[in-house]
Amino acid sequence: MAKLANASLQSAYNLLYHHCQGVLATQSIQFPDYPHNSLVPYYVDGDGIIVVLLSRLAMHTHNIQNNPKVAFFVMQEGCEDVQTAQRISLSCDVKKVLAHNVQGFATCYYKHFPQCRGYHSELDFDFYQFHIKQVSYIGGFGRVEQFTAEQWLNDENLPKTTG
Repeated sequence: MAKLANASLQSAYNLLYHHCQGVLATQSIQFPDYPHNSLVPYYVDGDGIIVVLLSRLAMHTHNIQNNPKVAFFVMQEGCEDVQTAQRISLSCDVKKVLAHNVQGFATCYYKHFPQCRGYHSELDFDFYQFHIKQVSYIGGFGRVEQFTAEQWLNDENLPKTTG
C-alpha cells in the first residue's frame, strides 16, 4: 500500500507543479453558506506552498479576508473523458504575504507570469500563500487517494523548485 501512495503522491505532485491555473473556492460573503469559485493562475514554491496574486477588488479576495479557509482544484488538461482525468483538490489556509517578503515573491511570480509584471506595485494586487492542510487526489477513474499536510509536505518525493 505504501508503494501505491508514493506513486500517487508523485503523480499528484506532477499534476499540481506542472499546471499554472486552478479553481479557487472561497466561502461567499454575499451569499452566505455558498461557495464562490474563480479561476486563478498560481505557482508552487520550493516549500510546497501555492502562491497566487489576487486583486483587492475581487470577490474571492474579500471572501478570503472574511474566511481564509479555501479549496483549490486543478485538473489534467486535454482528456476527452473527464472521468479518466487526473484531478487534485486541496484544502488550504490562506495567508497574505507580508510586506517585507513581497519583492521575493514578485520575482518568482513574474518568472512564471511575466504578463502580470507590476500588478502588485502598480495595481491593487497582493500576493497570497495557500498553506495545504489536506489533499484529495484522483488519478483517474476509481483511483482516489487522500493525503494529510504532513504526508504532502514531508514526503521525500516533494519536488524541489526555486520558485
